[in-house]
Amino acid sequence: MDEITRDYGIRIVGFGNVLFVSPHSAEGFEAGVNYLVAKICVATGASAIINTQILRSRVDLNRFDQVNDNFLMVPAVGKYFNDLWRTIVDLKEKFDHPVVIFMHFCPRVYIRQRCLYQRVENGALVKKQVGESRDFDIDIGCGLTMINSGTSGIYAPAKQIIPSRGRGRPTIDLTRLIQIQNSLSQGNHLKVMVGREWAAANRENMVQWSIEHYNIDTVQLEICSDVAESDNVLSVLCKMVNDLK
Repeated sequence: MDEITRDYGIRIVGFGNVLFVSPHSAEGFEAGVNYLVAKICVATGASAIINTQILRSRVDLNRFDQVNDNFLMVPAVGKYFNDLWRTIVDLKEKFDHPVVIFMHFCPRVYIRQRCLYQRVENGALVKKQVGESRDFDIDIGCGLTMINSGTSGIYAPAKQIIPSRGRGRPTIDLTRLIQIQNSLSQGNHLKVMVGREWAAANRENMVQWSIEHYNIDTVQLEICSDVAESDNVLSVLCKMVNDLK
């Protein structure tokens, strides 16, 4: 395994079929995400693209439109993008089923009002107020959402539920999605949802860019910051990587 210092941060070249991408520099509630990704790579041999230098307020590396607009003007952004697509191409050449995982932390409570799709049969929209708690520990963003809240729920394309929240397509094979969800949720006390947060359904999201340009299974993990740095989460994520081999 090689760790290479880059203008945007760190590139870890591993030997497995999983690539982690940490697009947001460690600001605020995402302070520990880069460290967590690095520990997972050391334990499992996964690869990683870790941004430590580019502030989200300057360029959001999780949005293709901002990456594209700043590709030439900000050299570090160009190197981030080049390393990302070259690593994806390399994984596709070496492995039959590579997976790209964009990693994020989120606050346990909502810091602004959100309209969410309620996981009940009537499909009602509900408003989450500032200070209300998120109802998951880990959310898997993949352009799909769950009709029901259990791990055996029915999955549907997110854009069919609320088109205004994103028109992207599903970004991972359903069998692989269920494998990831089961790996994260079984044998521990973590509550794992699919499509609770909607960013991965946005056409400008880098998750959508990955599937549309390289047809590679891609997900975005949102991990609540109050559980994100626990030893339990580290072991669960390492198990997920090993299960995906």
